Amino acid sequence: MAKWVGMHMDALSRAGDNAAVPKFNEVTTAKLMKFLIVDDDERIRRMIKTIVADESAIVCECSDGEQARACYAEHQPDWVLMDLMMPLVDGITATRRIRADYPAARVIIVTAHDSRAMREEARGAGAIGYVLKENLLELREILDNPEAPALPSG
Repeated sequence: MAKWVGMHMDALSRAGDNAAVPKFNEVTTAKLMKFLIVDDDERIRRMIKTIVADESAIVCECSDGEQARACYAEHQPDWVLMDLMMPLVDGITATRRIRADYPAARVIIVTAHDSRAMREEARGAGAIGYVLKENLLELREILDNPEAPALPSG
């Protein structure tokens, strides 16, 4: 089951420990983005969530590509951070399906698999970026410069 988590730290600190749901105001969240993190490893999802925390108002987490497709359809996040190897539906298939239904979807592959063939397959599926899990901070570069090519050809 996918879950949405509010991530804006200023709102969390203002809400205090006893508040059940943090309050977000339109001015604060207007510049922040919604993320969909798709990985079958909860620890990796948590690390990615930490990296995007200061840019995110909301984060959705899923553990497979089928959940990702449903979550994207419901919430249409600004960015999808997608693992490749997952149970049920893999990241390439999920990326292809999301992009077919939502051509403007921005998907970055986040994986431990570094091969030219996988990068080409990701590009063919519609991914705009490819980041290795050992270099997760590269996500920031892509998010800060979304127009720069993040999936080099060749």
